[in-house]
Amino acid sequence: MKRFLIFVFVIVGILVIADNIWSLVHYRKYYSGKKFTKEGWEAAGKEMSNINKPLSEIMYGLNDRCKMFDNLTNNYLKKGMKLKEVEKLLGKSISYNYCINKKIKCAPYSLGTCYVSSWTITPGVLTICFNKKNELIKFSRKQKMQKKLCNKKIIHCYHNEIKCICPFTKTRDDGTKGTTFPTCDFEVDRW
Repeated sequence: MKRFLIFVFVIVGILVIADNIWSLVHYRKYYSGKKFTKEGWEAAGKEMSNINKPLSEIMYGLNDRCKMFDNLTNNYLKKGMKLKEVEKLLGKSISYNYCINKKIKCAPYSLGTCYVSSWTITPGVLTICFNKKNELIKFSRKQKMQKKLCNKKIIHCYHNEIKCICPFTKTRDDGTKGTTFPTCDFEVDRW
């Protein structure tokens, strides 16, 4: 029995490693292949919100926004661009994330489903961060970038909401820690 379990763990490990290698080799096809256009970006956004599509197509169909990512980030988005220029190019983001104690705000833009493997379905997000002068300072498809920039202290504000969400870690009655998402009990400096 022990040999059988070791054999199963080895096979599963090999499959996971092979899947990761395959995804690295094929990365380019997920984030490139289409030229960015404002019209194409908007059309892909509408396609993502099409509730009449079967769930399998929404979850497993690669979105054109993902395929425009490399062209967009290499040829259009530049450090120092003004927020208004980015909004003219991509449209207004549905929300902004503000860093606590730093004058940085980040706008997330959904890319849709960018990567599908036998193990995962990965929704993509392009996060663009601005300084207090509304100048682009950084952008990435990795959510870790925003957490590093903000030292993990982020406030989430939707445009149509009065209160923002202030996630924080709280110790529960049973002694375990967990994240809660109450509205902020202070006024957020939105800019």
